[in-house]
Amino acid sequence: MTQNRKIETGGACDSQLTALQRCAAIRAIGVVFRCGLGRDPEPEAIRHYLPYVTDPTSGDVTAAMLLCLAQVVSLSEEFRRRCGPGDSLSEGFITTVLSSTPHQRSTARQRLLLQKCRSRAEALGFVASFPENLDCIEPFYLLYPNGAPPADDSAYALWTCLREDASAVVSRHAPRTENAPAFDFYMVVAPDSLRDAVQTLHALAGQAGVGWRLHVTTDADSFRMLAGVMRQEKIVGDLIQEDAGLLAGNSPWLAFLEPGDRLEAGALDRIVDSLRFTPDTVLLFTDEDRIDENGNHVHARLKAAWSDDQLLFGDTVGDFAVFSRQRVQEVLPDVRVLSDGDRQTWLYALKLAVVEGIDRRRVCHSSGILFHRLLRREVPELTRARAKEVASDHLARHRPDVRLLVSFWVPPMPDGSQRLRVEYPLPKGMPSVTVIIPTRDRPDLLRACLDGVLHHTDYARLEVLVVDNGSVEAETLALLEEIAAYPCVTVLRDDGVFNWARLNNEAVAGSESDLVLFLNDDVFVRHSDWLEDMVRQILRPGVGVVGARLLYPDDTVQHAGIVVTRDGATHLLRGAAAADAGYLDVLAVQRDLLAVTGACLLMRRSLFVQVGGLDEEFAVSCNDIDLCLRTIAAGWRVVWTPHATLTHLDGGTRGRDATPQQVVKHWGETARLVGRWHALMGKDPTLNPALRVTDHDLLLAEAATWRE
Repeated sequence: MTQNRKIETGGACDSQLTALQRCAAIRAIGVVFRCGLGRDPEPEAIRHYLPYVTDPTSGDVTAAMLLCLAQVVSLSEEFRRRCGPGDSLSEGFITTVLSSTPHQRSTARQRLLLQKCRSRAEALGFVASFPENLDCIEPFYLLYPNGAPPADDSAYALWTCLREDASAVVSRHAPRTENAPAFDFYMVVAPDSLRDAVQTLHALAGQAGVGWRLHVTTDADSFRMLAGVMRQEKIVGDLIQEDAGLLAGNSPWLAFLEPGDRLEAGALDRIVDSLRFTPDTVLLFTDEDRIDENGNHVHARLKAAWSDDQLLFGDTVGDFAVFSRQRVQEVLPDVRVLSDGDRQTWLYALKLAVVEGIDRRRVCHSSGILFHRLLRREVPELTRARAKEVASDHLARHRPDVRLLVSFWVPPMPDGSQRLRVEYPLPKGMPSVTVIIPTRDRPDLLRACLDGVLHHTDYARLEVLVVDNGSVEAETLALLEEIAAYPCVTVLRDDGVFNWARLNNEAVAGSESDLVLFLNDDVFVRHSDWLEDMVRQILRPGVGVVGARLLYPDDTVQHAGIVVTRDGATHLLRGAAAADAGYLDVLAVQRDLLAVTGACLLMRRSLFVQVGGLDEEFAVSCNDIDLCLRTIAAGWRVVWTPHATLTHLDGGTRGRDATPQQVVKHWGETARLVGRWHALMGKDPTLNPALRVTDHDLLLAEAATWRE
């Protein structure tokens, strides 16, 4: 159906509609298209007609404007082909319309009502007003059939309007009997923010079944007004002196709020459940967003699970955090308030102190969009310079051998300034590293790879082990003979059928180094300190595997970590521009993952032996992922660093798995991986449950997935 036919009555501009109004309008358009044309409208058609089915003043869908859309549809050639010419309300027409309703169940009453309509357009408009039909339309999926990224505020606002929203999920929890307060909240209220503070009080009042008390710092008149909103025992007037260690109350958990902050209905119930499973938690954080002037939810922060030292790059925990009172009391005297420090600076310093030296399992991410802050709320932002000052001061007192430095190999900040990296210490006696490079008849690739490793890598205790898997070309054999003359290079020969796992296992067995680096021969060095950074990472306590950032020759991302899904494993944001930091900086900061690629993977040799090496049943693919998952199962961590950046052709030697036999083998090995690790598949903590990953995108998840 063409979209050129004009509707004479102008409606509200799409940008002026709230998400709920857009939801209602899209549902109406969807019903008209399904009943009239037997199909869903294209996203372009929705955007075209959206302003015309809403009242220009209220933004609501009106019967008159819905009739206008129905008239346009009923006059289209596509409608005539489906329903026949003319305007008669024949039995066949009514049957056609009712059989196409989203509800898919018509009643005698509906049929009778349609028979009373005066035209086909009126009948279409009438069907589109049935609540049971409107409720069956999912607006988000009509407008974004291929999904949408979480950073798209318009898409996210519509996504939050799905029929069964997050609050419905939270409210499924069994009600609790309210006992003594479990949470102490602290809020500073200025006289001009009283109205916002009342909204916060109402949100807290909705947290049924969980005890809490709000400690307010404000003037006497403002406190009397707030106390009139809530039961007296729920709100207390206190002077909050965080820097002096004076936080009133005795609840085991505490948090800080700003006027206007809102907890989702049932949020505290959800948080209590998380804390019940991890009672030794010192810090809990949730997902969050902002609420704009139209009531739309925007600026989504759908976070991953905790990664050690992530706070050194800024306040990644976000606007809402729950602290263990016991832990706060332990560290509060040591939290330094820098000159001209504000509340946000103090909270950032407190978070750094609370997690310092703590087992990562004691920092909990309670997934779910449980916290909302007003977009207009003018809370002083923690600037990058200020965050670096606070983090550097913290490190100087707690870990003086760890430094924050500027990094030139990751995407810059939005203002163009360079990001930071954490430089971990190296021991006086550097660990030895064996670089293992399987190859076969690609002398051009091998020469370029070795040139980078041997001549452009600043690392003294380095040896190279080239595993030749049956090369026959004269140029390759000559190169192998040439490099074998290097004192630090050994060439092994294996003429067996290609099995990446077996080749690397044999190489590790012939090595005695402290660390082993698995490297594809189509990976090329970009900067000389890449290996040193990987070694610094792997020498951190508990780190067993380190992966690198790999870029294609066209400066797009090939590897920035691997996400484990129900279907196997997927590279994160493959194809993103090298200058793209990714959603919540996932492409720009070091972080813990479940798996990294074996194309450039550093591992402790002793750990490799401990976990049994690579599983040779995974001859071609999934062997690296399986190795990482076994590393984690053994109690070690897998870390990805963007500060070791190399070029990867990806498939340069073997080519891509394109033949039917290769594809079958790939899916067979994937099925084996899924079968072995089924308990982890689809539950990767490094991917927020509200997100889904494709081969190139990070998108808002389908409702059935994130509500589980």
